[in-house]
Amino acid sequence: MTKLSEKDKALFETKPVYQSVLILALPTIIGQLITIVYNLADTWFIAQTGDTTQVAAVTMVLPLYLMLTVLSNLFGVGSGSLISRKLGIEQYDEVKKISSFAFWITVIVTGLYSLILLFTRTPILRLLGSEEGAMLDYSSDYVLWTIVVGGIPTVLSVVLGHLIRAVGKATQASIGMAIGAVLNIILDPIFIFPWGLNMQCAGAALATAISNGVATLYFLIYIGINRKKTVLSFHPKYFTLRKNLAGKAVFIGLPNAAMTFCATLSNVVLNLLISSYGQASIAALGIVKKVDLVPAHIAQGLSQGILPLLSYNHSAKNNVRVKQIIRFSLILTIGLGAVFLIFYEIFAGNLMTFFINDAETIAYGTQFIRLHCMAMPLLSVMFIFIAVFQAKDKSSRAMIVTLFRKGTLDIPFMILMNMAYPLYGIMLVQPILDFVSVLLAVLFYYVIPCKGEKLYRL
Repeated sequence: MTKLSEKDKALFETKPVYQSVLILALPTIIGQLITIVYNLADTWFIAQTGDTTQVAAVTMVLPLYLMLTVLSNLFGVGSGSLISRKLGIEQYDEVKKISSFAFWITVIVTGLYSLILLFTRTPILRLLGSEEGAMLDYSSDYVLWTIVVGGIPTVLSVVLGHLIRAVGKATQASIGMAIGAVLNIILDPIFIFPWGLNMQCAGAALATAISNGVATLYFLIYIGINRKKTVLSFHPKYFTLRKNLAGKAVFIGLPNAAMTFCATLSNVVLNLLISSYGQASIAALGIVKKVDLVPAHIAQGLSQGILPLLSYNHSAKNNVRVKQIIRFSLILTIGLGAVFLIFYEIFAGNLMTFFINDAETIAYGTQFIRLHCMAMPLLSVMFIFIAVFQAKDKSSRAMIVTLFRKGTLDIPFMILMNMAYPLYGIMLVQPILDFVSVLLAVLFYYVIPCKGEKLYRL
């Protein structure tokens, strides 16, 4: 029976904590950064057309695109964490069943979502606020290529990355993402601009679909080549819907999926509120959302990187090592969050100018960045606590923190803040809720112990 190598076991069990965290988290963070680069590249290349309508159109598509992230988190994060737990107690046959479930359920559910949007994307985009005419046409084309055509490879590439990372191969997971990112950046200008295929924002969407397809192919080839040395398997014979495997994998991934789903609902309301102030404000919001991805994805990359490490050691009842992992990760993520906060407050205007040469859009975006990004260090802390709750099989706590932050209180709060402080008040909502959500997570962690456990002390 295929087992973990001694090298991989040492990574989880005996290496100094800072080394294990960095070995698993750095490739994940780099992979997240690479993903951000080609997300930013899409926005940058589209903005170079000088057409704020195209930038606004892509912004309107974001809620639909985020649903792909919901699916990748639901099936990838949960399955990856459960795989690491099973490795911690050497249940290798269970790992094959979990990985097969993750692969096939991703293909089935994402395929259904893509098929639905093939026939309903235009009326849905109208509901999301896309204006009739050029904006609606651009949005519809973008959905066609990124979700209808590219949906399965987009979600599958992320899920496969989580599974490969769960068995300690974080570097290989990041290589696949890097391949997709580099290809996307190469294809964007070729597909977008008049000297190439002149497909405009639809070209950016097609470039993304192709790039994610290539990344997925890399992962499948890698696993195929190493099939005799890996505990992962996608053979249909291992596919199971057993509650203690498939059900638990979905439940563990539910907080991350809920976070993204609630962010999608929040973005719908945000887009509708912002759209009343004109296309320049929508375009500015689209750029700010991409800029905001950088620190958020670094924090998320760190939390996803340490999740297998936390899950393995919690399952193996190595509580001392679990606490050391948490302590080091908190110090690291708070420091990075503080650096980004200072940078964005000082250089907000420069960042907007880098993306677009439109005075009104730059003016809106500069203020948006400074207001929206005020709570970056707190957001980083929250991701770490969510990973801890997931590793300890306390996903309900992670879910409560997630729902508190996004998709519930923030929606009425945005409406009220828009009334009290038109336009700019909306951008203050998330920093305020980030602060309160971290307080809630700390309360769960330090004050209210999980059943059967003592109060945590780091």
